[in-house]
Amino acid sequence: MDFTLTASERLGLIERDLQNMAACMYPFPGNADRYVIEACWPDASREEWQHAADYVAAHPEITTGPKRHIPDVRAGYEAAAKELSHLAAQECAEGQFDRALDLLRQAFVAAPNLVGSWRHYVQVVENRRHAATAAWVREEGEHPRWVLPGKRNERDVLVTAAFQITDEAIRTFGQKHVEQVTLRGLPKLPEQAWAVSS
Repeated sequence: MDFTLTASERLGLIERDLQNMAACMYPFPGNADRYVIEACWPDASREEWQHAADYVAAHPEITTGPKRHIPDVRAGYEAAAKELSHLAAQECAEGQFDRALDLLRQAFVAAPNLVGSWRHYVQVVENRRHAATAAWVREEGEHPRWVLPGKRNERDVLVTAAFQITDEAIRTFGQKHVEQVTLRGLPKLPEQAWAVSS
């Protein structure tokens, strides 16, 4: 997945910041666009600066709206993004991997500052997709177990088991491994689904 905002996404987020911050950040309506851009978009292009000025000119009411604390505004962005990630976890658990990735892309756009989390979650989805579509191989020996080609270390095996690929696969890990998987927590809730591969 590409974690780069498109030009239209950047403009949309600039408008969002102006709507939520123009009134609360500064008492000078004529400078609202400049202050918001300087605070939130230090890498803004000339076109984005002009877009911000034009947007404030077209919507002067945003400079006199409710005043909110900036940390609260940003916390709201992150909460909305995390809700999207919870929905993505549910889609992933149901095998709807493309839908899960689409929701994670939306989460990234909602809160680009959390890109590290979004990269991690996308990897979880891709691992789950691989586990769901790859052929399990039974590894014989003193402690027979099911493994995935290319995923031979115990951590990867435990992660794929935690996603409950099949009951048969989990049973063949042996009691010790099943207990480890249980302690890490099966993805019964959206937030736990991501934590399992941390």
